[in-house]
Amino acid sequence: MPELLDRDGTVQLVTEIKAEVTGITGSMAKIFKGPDLKIGTTWAAASGDTAPYTQQVAVTGMLATDDPIIDMVPDNNYARAGLQIDAWQEIYRIDARDDAIIVYAHRPTMEPIPIKIVCIRPVTPS
Repeated sequence: MPELLDRDGTVQLVTEIKAEVTGITGSMAKIFKGPDLKIGTTWAAASGDTAPYTQQVAVTGMLATDDPIIDMVPDNNYARAGLQIDAWQEIYRIDARDDAIIVYAHRPTMEPIPIKIVCIRPVTPS
């Protein structure tokens, strides 16, 4: 089994996922991640100050037709990771848009949440 931990102890499954997904005939994986990919703290209420709250997050290359798999990437700092986990629990839906995702929450979160996104897309025959 390949090594799944890098030097600072964070799980590195992207290579594993890419290897598994590229083995699926007619599909490819598009992986979005990075230090700037996070759900922030600026929310818009649907009506006045009531839920649901929404936020648009820029994701260059995302397609409205994607059905992304999204997960949080908790901080290495234990206290900050706890705050991020609490904030993640407020998220109840995320929809794909062209070059963005729309995040829906029960309550606005005050802690930025780093995320990673994996999309599996069919390969269009040329």
